[in-house]
Amino acid sequence: MVVGLVAPVSVVAADPSTGITQSALDGLRDAGDGAQVSTDNPSIGAYVGRIISQILVVISVVFFVLMVFGGVMWMTAGGSEERVTSGQRLLRNAIIGFMVTAAAFLITRFVTQVVYKAADPNFIIF
Repeated sequence: MVVGLVAPVSVVAADPSTGITQSALDGLRDAGDGAQVSTDNPSIGAYVGRIISQILVVISVVFFVLMVFGGVMWMTAGGSEERVTSGQRLLRNAIIGFMVTAAAFLITRFVTQVVYKAADPNFIIF
C-alpha cells in the first residue's frame, strides 16, 4: 500500500518535465556528497546490497503470509486436532525460518563491517 502511494511521487520527482530545477537536483547531490554517498559509479557492493535488501523484503512478505495462513488454519480448525497441529507447525516453522534468515543477515553484516573496518580505520559502523 505504501509503495503504491510513494512510487508515483518518485516518478514525478525524477521527471524533468515536472519543473524540478537543476539547482534542486544539485542540492540533493551536494547533500549526498556531504554524507559521502556516491551516485556516479555504484560499486559491486552497492549492487549486492540492493539485491540482498530486495531478497529480505521478499522473505519478510513470505514470513508474514505464512504467519497469517498458519494462524487462520489454527483458528478455523474447528476442533480438528490434525488442523490445529498443522497450523501450529506452520507457525513454528515460519518463525524458525525467519530467525535463521535474520541471523544470517546479522552475521553477514557483522563480518562485512569488520572487514571494512580492518581495511579502512575511518569506516563508520552503524
